[in-house]
Amino acid sequence: MAWGGNDNAVQKWIKRLEDNDPTFTSLHILSFRQVSSADLAQLFTALGRNSTLKHLYCSGQPLDATAMESLSEALALNDTLESINVGTTKFGADIALFKAFCEGLAVNEGVRKIDLDNKGLTSASVQELAECLEKNTAIHSLVISRNLLDNGSIEVLMNALSKNHNSQLKHLDLSMNEITKYGGQAIAEYLAESKSIEELDVSDNPLGPGGSSLVRGLQHNTSLHSLKLSGTQQELENFNLDSTNDTSTQTSDGDLIMEAFSSVLPTNTSLKLIWLDGVGVSNKGMANFAQAIGKSNVMELRMRRNNIEDEGVTEFARAIQQGTSRLSKLELGENAISVLGFQELLACPTIQFLGLFNNKINTFDSAAFVNCPSISTVDIGCNGISSSDFGIICEALKGGFAASLKMLEIGGNVNNEDDDLEIWEKMAASVNEVRPDLDIAWKRLHAVDDRKE
Repeated sequence: MAWGGNDNAVQKWIKRLEDNDPTFTSLHILSFRQVSSADLAQLFTALGRNSTLKHLYCSGQPLDATAMESLSEALALNDTLESINVGTTKFGADIALFKAFCEGLAVNEGVRKIDLDNKGLTSASVQELAECLEKNTAIHSLVISRNLLDNGSIEVLMNALSKNHNSQLKHLDLSMNEITKYGGQAIAEYLAESKSIEELDVSDNPLGPGGSSLVRGLQHNTSLHSLKLSGTQQELENFNLDSTNDTSTQTSDGDLIMEAFSSVLPTNTSLKLIWLDGVGVSNKGMANFAQAIGKSNVMELRMRRNNIEDEGVTEFARAIQQGTSRLSKLELGENAISVLGFQELLACPTIQFLGLFNNKINTFDSAAFVNCPSISTVDIGCNGISSSDFGIICEALKGGFAASLKMLEIGGNVNNEDDDLEIWEKMAASVNEVRPDLDIAWKRLHAVDDRKE
């Protein structure tokens, strides 16, 4: 891999490309490194005759017509390059440049991943990309996040992908755009027909009720196994200051999504991962979802920052306990779950990872720690757990509770006072004397948001 270097670096890269250096498989030119358009043109010309480079990253480097002509020709000739990320945040606004890029890609037979994140795509440049996607049968991964794409652009892209019956697209990242319910419907129609798509990320778009329409598009889909819809709740707009409408009776976008899943999952056996952070899922949505989760093939479910309480999570957990669910990873951080819901979740036989960071899980008694057949990792950080609570947990662990547990994340609970720190230190040590393979992380705060993992 080459990142940057001395003043002769570009010429050295060109020589290695021309010599087909077998160790030169990745070229990553940092955006702050100044590379002239003339040098880039030479570099791309050498790429056209190269058969060893697999990954090209020049994001942030300005391209002029000469450099783009060389790159377009290289893409038409080269069939060993696998991933490409080029252009600045204004790339999509220069239609002539972007058109040339897409023309080279359209006939390329090697590139598997195209990364156009934050490239300033416009409706005109999306049209050029769509024409490329309608022809190309090699692309497996397309990233077009952070481009402010609207419904019209999404409809154009979905139509192009649907027309390409030989498309091999497996991963599509549409996150952080401006897609609303109408764009969601266009995506749903594509999902209903696609035989190749495996991973879809539509997070951080104002989909609103379009999220449920998108989910219903999976009724007969047999390929998608990962769906990320986090942050798609549409903000309620109420410009009538005198209005007395009670919005509390309205069904949230998240609950509509859960209702859609309840009708889709009984027939969809391919979906394995679902992310629904911050979409307004409530107890009502969990009750609907419980009807389907017990017999679904979903293995990972993430619903941080919602409105889930004990009532909803209890019904959900009991459906898992009584069904044939395959759910092994459940993330419910930043909800309103107490020890009652926690107890039900611990008893789920398939769950191995349970994330409950920043809920209301505290004020324990020994009855809470009775049944925990499979869990290996639990995160109950920042739950207001007292020293007394921690003592009850430690006694249960020393008594053999949660025999499969290897990691207990419980940071962000102890007060930063010498007496409390000493008490927690001693209790954790007493557990480790009995269970040396158990890692009790009580000193560190597990507050990392890993949504983009």
